[in-house]
Amino acid sequence: MGDSLARSPSSQVVPLRRRRAPIRTPTDLATLGMWLALGSISMLFLALTSAFVVRRGLGGDWIPVQLPVLVWANTGVLLLSSVTLELGRRALRSGRTDQGFAWTTLGLGVTFLVGQMVAWNQLMSSGVSVGTTPYGSFFYVLTGTHAVHLAGGILGLLAVALWPQQGWKGVPRAGAVKVAGLFWHFMDILWVGILLLFVLGR
Repeated sequence: MGDSLARSPSSQVVPLRRRRAPIRTPTDLATLGMWLALGSISMLFLALTSAFVVRRGLGGDWIPVQLPVLVWANTGVLLLSSVTLELGRRALRSGRTDQGFAWTTLGLGVTFLVGQMVAWNQLMSSGVSVGTTPYGSFFYVLTGTHAVHLAGGILGLLAVALWPQQGWKGVPRAGAVKVAGLFWHFMDILWVGILLLFVLGR
């Protein structure tokens, strides 16, 4: 009788179930990957900024140059592109299409990049090229590095503009816009930071 009680189901130890790890959607994974990419890009620009500050502190041949006026117009274009991107996200949340906003944002991004090329040409025409002055050299390096990354962002915007309304590879259109928006807004903030660096570091 004692054995039967010892073997009764009520006295048996029931093993605890392991908690399952939270299931991450493709959008979550893409967002995480984007944050990791932004972290590495931030480290790159922090290193360039540190080099700028250290070189400026050495004095000597640190001669500021007059930046082309077009740079400020380009800044307005880039900031406007973030506005149109967010208007597109709002349209999606309301159940409307964001196609018009997506293509507008893409067009503004291309306009900014072309405007930067024109601004570099204007600066070179005024006699300031890479190696002319440390200040001018840093301008080309920082804005050029930003332009390379922005070109990647433009490819991302193109992908978003062509993204199917029903989603693709498990990522809905809203998810694609979210991930691309993270990168694009980061590029905007980064650009403003670069301009402030050159204004305050004259």
